[in-house]
Amino acid sequence: MDFPQHRPWNRDGFEIAIICALPRETNAVLCSMDEIWHDCRHYYGKSAGDDNSYDFGEIGNHSVVIVTLPNMGLVKSSSASRSLKMSFSSIKLALLVGMCGAVPFKKDGSEIVLGDVIISETIVELDYGRQYSDSFRRKNALLDVHGRPNEEILGLLQRWKIPVIFETLRQGSMRHLNALLQTMNTNYPGVRQDILFQPDYIHKHRGKCMECSDVVGSVCQHALTASCSDLCDESKIVPRHRLKEAAAKPDGTIPNPNIHIGPIGTGNAVMKSAQHRDQHAHSDGIIAFEMEGVGVWDKFNCLVIKGVCDYADSHKNKVWQEYAAAVAAAVAKEVLVQYVTPQMLPNPSVSNGELPRQNPNHLTGREQTR
Repeated sequence: MDFPQHRPWNRDGFEIAIICALPRETNAVLCSMDEIWHDCRHYYGKSAGDDNSYDFGEIGNHSVVIVTLPNMGLVKSSSASRSLKMSFSSIKLALLVGMCGAVPFKKDGSEIVLGDVIISETIVELDYGRQYSDSFRRKNALLDVHGRPNEEILGLLQRWKIPVIFETLRQGSMRHLNALLQTMNTNYPGVRQDILFQPDYIHKHRGKCMECSDVVGSVCQHALTASCSDLCDESKIVPRHRLKEAAAKPDGTIPNPNIHIGPIGTGNAVMKSAQHRDQHAHSDGIIAFEMEGVGVWDKFNCLVIKGVCDYADSHKNKVWQEYAAAVAAAVAKEVLVQYVTPQMLPNPSVSNGELPRQNPNHLTGREQTR
């Protein structure tokens, strides 16, 4: 099979992997790519015993392999990462891209709103620890369990602490997002759809349901699927400054998504409790929650890049999922546009830091002489 020259000859040519837990997340990633190579899935294939399904394409200067997990969770991400490493042994950076729940207020008081993006600084494994008779005591942090991020990842994170460089990441991501929303035919859901309730206000019936009223914290099956407009009191909504500013703009401009770098909590259960959310935020500085990070982190140099689709509380719904997936894919794309793999060959037009000499006859306004 004849491929364009820029495509890898075999699986060893892929150094970047993107892993997604849900088809909606993969769709956003594929829509963000500069090229999708639908015609080469059989050509590259996979190793014997590898159950993953792969897609291929290009972002910037990078050939990228994309994996969609068969289901959410640590077990699935760990198994898929193991198979990925077996078939694509040259992977130098894996991005786990998709959606997450977030803490609405960080320790410094700054706000996280729906549609923002979280990039992992560390990962805290919520399920790892010891169960005592009176309580579960978790290991303090992933740094104590699985090791620190490698020097390259730490270098990337340090670089993004430089304001002028972080701004290039943000602006590039927003350019990709604007194009991606058109490709996906989706939109920002709107400030009115970004609703945060007080932490102790649970999504359930009040006064007319025996199950919801019988035991503290008990919620009936119907309440689990009912909307906030049907169940919840708007007086319990927490106002946010960023949303108030956006709503006041006469042109209806949407709030620019912010990119937050910090600890991400990973567990085998979906976080749907504001009280537990805030406990983890207070004790570990966690700013977001998801379910696959540890399984990838153990196998590769990894960054988790997740768009915020809910506040990890009982009011969780799917309204923001497509937009959150798109924002995460846009940020992941800009990360790769800026990323230089250790063995990346120099651009033939710019080698060893020297710009190519220009033929003076080719300069604008210079007439060719004999």
